[in-house]
Amino acid sequence: MSQRLRFILLVISVLLATYCPSLVATSAPDHDQFRVAVYIPVFVVQKMKDPAYLQKSWNDLSSQIKVDKVYIETYRSGTIADDANLKQVKAFFASQHVETAGGIAYVAV
Repeated sequence: MSQRLRFILLVISVLLATYCPSLVATSAPDHDQFRVAVYIPVFVVQKMKDPAYLQKSWNDLSSQIKVDKVYIETYRSGTIADDANLKQVKAFFASQHVETAGGIAYVAV
C-alpha cells in the first residue's frame, strides 16, 4: 500500500472518529439504574459449543449493553444440554465477570 493511500485512510479514520463517534466501536454504556439479565435458550446453548460462535454472540450483545447476569437454559421439550457444554458456557461468562444461573423450560404435555 502506498504511503499516500495510508495517509488518506488515516485522515478518513480520524475524521470518522471525530465527527461520527457512533461508527467507532466502543464498550457498552454502564448503567446504575437497573440490572440486565439475558435468558439463553438450550438450542442456543448447544450452538455455544463452538467457541467462535460463543465469542461472536457475546461481542455482539455486550457491545450494545452491559449484561449483569445470564440464565443458561439446560432443558426444553426433551432437549438437554450436556454437562461439558454447560461448564464451558458457564466458565466463559464467569471469565467475562457475568453472574450465571440455570434455567429450565417445562412444557406440559
